[in-house]
Amino acid sequence: MQNGPYEEYSTSIHSELEAMSIIDAPARDKDKGDIAYQLLLLQQRLASIEQLHAEELAEIRREIERLRRDFLYETNSRMRAISPSPSHRNE
Repeated sequence: MQNGPYEEYSTSIHSELEAMSIIDAPARDKDKGDIAYQLLLLQQRLASIEQLHAEELAEIRREIERLRRDFLYETNSRMRAISPSPSHRNE
């Protein structure tokens, strides 16, 4: 996730004010807490998205394998003669 121009400008100004000691220490500590909280939220969001992505990939792979089996069954007359349709095995 990228910062927009406003956030970058705001952060830049904030850093300059801190360097000039215009912002007091408690405000800086609060900002650090806010940043840590935002970082934690983003890390949790990333982990959730990665988990969902992995689950979706596994589901797609299962569907591809099922379709491959069905395709091979339909195109191989010897297999049709010796075994039931692959998609009907799980029913």
